[in-house]
Amino acid sequence: MAKCEKVKKNRLQKGAIFLHLEDVEASYRLVCEEYDAEPVERVMLHALVKQLKAAGLITLNEKFEPGLNGVKAEVLEKFLVDLLKRKESDA
Repeated sequence: MAKCEKVKKNRLQKGAIFLHLEDVEASYRLVCEEYDAEPVERVMLHALVKQLKAAGLITLNEKFEPGLNGVKAEVLEKFLVDLLKRKESDA
């Protein structure tokens, strides 16, 4: 997952709060690969991003770029990993 860390580091170095959705999609595909999960299509991924916003876990700016909404990255990561594990056990 070194590529994800590189993307995150680049964004932090630029002082950005929000990530480009393309970076999120690239990281998402790497995570799916790591967990042997089939990635959803772009439209569904966008719907999932909107659900995370509705749950108050992220915020979206006017460019539809997601950012953390007062939630630590580690908390969000644990939440998403738990979702993946639950999905695997349901399959």
